[in-house]
Amino acid sequence: MNRVGAFVLFCLLVVSAAYAECPNEARAYYIYSQGCIHCAAVEQHVIGLEKKYSECLKMDKLEILYNQDNQVLARKFCLAYGVNCSERIPTPMMFIGNTSLLGDKAIREQLEPAITGCIAEGCPDAKEIADVEIDFVNIEPTIPLIILAALVDSINPCAFAVLIFMLTYLSSIGGRSRMLRMGMVYIAAVYVAYFTAGMSLLTFVQSLSLSLLVYRVAAVLAIAGGIVNLKDYFFYGKWFSLEIPKSRSETIQEYIMKATLPAAVVLGILVAAVELPCTGGVYLAVIAMLGWAPLAKAASYLLLYNLFFVLPLVAILVVFYRGYGADELEEERLKKRKYMKLAIGVLMILLGAGMLLGWFGV
Repeated sequence: MNRVGAFVLFCLLVVSAAYAECPNEARAYYIYSQGCIHCAAVEQHVIGLEKKYSECLKMDKLEILYNQDNQVLARKFCLAYGVNCSERIPTPMMFIGNTSLLGDKAIREQLEPAITGCIAEGCPDAKEIADVEIDFVNIEPTIPLIILAALVDSINPCAFAVLIFMLTYLSSIGGRSRMLRMGMVYIAAVYVAYFTAGMSLLTFVQSLSLSLLVYRVAAVLAIAGGIVNLKDYFFYGKWFSLEIPKSRSETIQEYIMKATLPAAVVLGILVAAVELPCTGGVYLAVIAMLGWAPLAKAASYLLLYNLFFVLPLVAILVVFYRGYGADELEEERLKKRKYMKLAIGVLMILLGAGMLLGWFGV
């Protein structure tokens, strides 16, 4: 009986000691992003405190670059705690109880006192405080919208002109098989270059959590580009136009005259770069819409987008290969050029207006 009593007494002492050491559980939420320099600077400090108070502290680590749900939760924290996240989500951030810590310096200096305070006196769960409504919803463009935007972007007199000129030159110096090879390489290079540029911009936007800012800027640029294209329908060649700069035209012609496969690759990359002013506002708008999507899903959408973007170039190559005359094709391009400008202008204005008015989720 004495042994049983001693054991019970021992258990009570252990429980009492544990309770005295950890009277309350603290809950912290750490907001960070991959590649963030300031996050890396404070990472070991956060890990050390997590281990030091492991019995009483539960910490949720929320990576926002590759996780759409975490981005939404981070914005809820910002709204509830009065942190400005309207244009971008700053990292690193820490939320514990009623305390918000922004930046590596604040986390290093103030996190441990906040933890010990919550353990000693208790504090609310920050996630419950952040259970608020936010003034935007996630944008996830549908596949039909992606395809439509790509086809609008593909109505591109700049890219058409370069391809027709190249095919015309090749048909005069070589056989149709050579023309087909060069054309296919050129189109493939345009596809890869345009996709790579899109992924680079998308990664940059997501890494800085600038999706909302870029979304609004893209909407304005789409409207501005649409207005310029409408101007070209009524007053083509006057004032400012969205087209390949004349300074680049000579360089493009030089690569066309080389008539080699490596030249076709360089030509495709060059054209993809310099044609962005023609309809690049559409591409930027789509990238902005994908700013909240997980990177893998956004990449799949951009792959689809660029497939439809180059389809008209493929159609021109096929028509040319089957014997359609170069003069007739160029004549059709020039005849339809102002109408292409009209279509692009109207659709870009509608796209930009829809983005600002919330047709696509914001």
